[in-house]
Amino acid sequence: MASDPPATSAAGNADIVTIDLPLDSLTPVRKRTAKKAVFSRLEANIRAVGLIEPFLVYQHKGQNFILDGYLRYQVLLQMNTQTVPCIVIDNLDLYTPNRQVSFLSRSQQWKMLSKALEVVDEETLKSALDLRELKKGFTTGQKSALCPEALDRERHGRLSKMACYHLMHVTFDRQREILALADQASDSSTAFMKAQVLMTPVSQRTQGPGKTSPWNRAAETRKKLIDRLTEAERRHDFYQGLYRQYAADLVKLATHVRQLVTIKEIRQFLIDHHAEDLKTFKEIMQQFGGQTEAK
Repeated sequence: MASDPPATSAAGNADIVTIDLPLDSLTPVRKRTAKKAVFSRLEANIRAVGLIEPFLVYQHKGQNFILDGYLRYQVLLQMNTQTVPCIVIDNLDLYTPNRQVSFLSRSQQWKMLSKALEVVDEETLKSALDLRELKKGFTTGQKSALCPEALDRERHGRLSKMACYHLMHVTFDRQREILALADQASDSSTAFMKAQVLMTPVSQRTQGPGKTSPWNRAAETRKKLIDRLTEAERRHDFYQGLYRQYAADLVKLATHVRQLVTIKEIRQFLIDHHAEDLKTFKEIMQQFGGQTEAK
């Protein structure tokens, strides 16, 4: 990339400039790890469309510190990139630059992919995002766990995907019974479906495509709550015992301090050599309402 003269940001802040800097002149302030899939996806995206977001850099005593962009830095190092665009700021702000990320839900991701497919072919999109395939809806295993009626309702927007996930754990006959009950109650909400699934007799239950089911999930949740209560009780007993020991030691300390400040010879020695300590001892005795004058 050609080196451009410093320019003020779009916001017009004279303290923020954008400039191309050599990649080997940048030093990360913070290092972090990422899953291999995340790293590969970022690399594929940069190779396909280039670096979209510049690095955020703080310059200090001739050094360039990366405040935001460590993963991009690692990717570009592997790509042997020489120079990169950077936004340079004049203060070491480690919080504002590292923005909090709200990850997209599966439905939001698919909406964005669907929109992108209107202008980009599927192979290019998969390459740019490092995806083996673009998935929408249920997997093959999930579809096989749903009766045709449930799939049809979901396809036409009459039943949510989350409600279908609950239905996957009961037999087809039971699914049809629940759908009939939903029609009678005019309620196809996820909460209604979940309640009906939980009331399903054992003979009509199935494991479903996943490793957990609504019934063992409830047992696991109950066990976790019991474990948390047990741990809280253990900690309470520990700190209560610690507090009692602390109170007992404090009473013993007050007894010894009372002897130091009330015995004439010791008090005089403290006045002559350790006046500050005597003042501290008096304060301790005043807290306990004890005698502070020598006998």
